[in-house]
Amino acid sequence: MEILLWVVVGFVVLVIAGHIKGPPQPASMSIDQIAARIQSETAWINRYKALPIENQMGSGIRKQYESKLLYIEQLNVEFMKRGFEASGRNSKDSLIPIMERTLELRKSGMSEELAQKTATEEFVKKRPDLFAENSKE
Repeated sequence: MEILLWVVVGFVVLVIAGHIKGPPQPASMSIDQIAARIQSETAWINRYKALPIENQMGSGIRKQYESKLLYIEQLNVEFMKRGFEASGRNSKDSLIPIMERTLELRKSGMSEELAQKTATEEFVKKRPDLFAENSKE
């Protein structure tokens, strides 16, 4: 009986630790794991959207929905980044840095539109060489 109690307590501790830690970081995952995780999270989003509207408005489930949307975007950015690297191109010469910065700003509570605008402005200031030809015209 005592062994069973310790097994249950150990299981509960593992579950709680997993929830505290959160989902795995995309940078530590393989491409296959990223693709599977995107499918899994998208399936959850689709089930959420199929709920009656009254059930979608709960603060807890709404917060979980928004965090899953951000996580899916984070997975997509990592997927694109790996695609650039696999093709031999530098992801820093793409819009991926803007997308990464937008995600950082959104996680800190900024609205999506303001985060995109801010991230784009920061990118343009850091990389004036990319926009020099367009500004001369």
